[in-house]
Amino acid sequence: MKFVIRAGGIGTRLWPFSRKSQPKQFHAFEGDRTMIQEAFHRVDPIASDVDRYVSTGAAHGDLVLEQLPQLDREHLIVEPALRNTGPAVGLECLLLEHYNPGCTIASLGSDHHIGKPEEFCRLLSAAEDALVSYQDSLILIGVKPWKAETGYGYIQKSAVFHVAQEEPIYEVGGFKEKPDTETAKEWFESGDYLWNSNMFVWRADT
Repeated sequence: MKFVIRAGGIGTRLWPFSRKSQPKQFHAFEGDRTMIQEAFHRVDPIASDVDRYVSTGAAHGDLVLEQLPQLDREHLIVEPALRNTGPAVGLECLLLEHYNPGCTIASLGSDHHIGKPEEFCRLLSAAEDALVSYQDSLILIGVKPWKAETGYGYIQKSAVFHVAQEEPIYEVGGFKEKPDTETAKEWFESGDYLWNSNMFVWRADT
């Protein structure tokens, strides 16, 4: 599996702390490591350096290499223009499929706090296993809500279609955008919804 850390955002919701010259993923919020360093090293147990890539905008390529000196320069994917997540993911898939035909990609964010990194790695491994049987599937990593939150997008769970490493993998019932307070409470209490983390596992050719 190839691991791509997406670091192209400019963090407008945290301005002025997050600036165009140094967006939030290049800052440290907990401990000494910046968020991109945390994201890069979070997958240490399951990823070798040769399988790790970083995708970022042209303005931040040098900053990525400065903060991640172990990253091979050839594994820096430079987005020619910032067009948000969809085009960034498309570019990484095209490039990695060209150089690594048939590879699986874990497309991961660079600005998340993940309090259980071991569990996160286990879920990524389970997703990779599921793709052996379901090569055309697109697998999303959801977050179990711990409160009724109006600021996040949600994934509605449907039926379990596969179990990998004893982890149920659900069909997606739907994607829901940021709800009002009452709807968020209903979704939270139902147990049928996950927060959308915007992180994915899939085959590059798919």
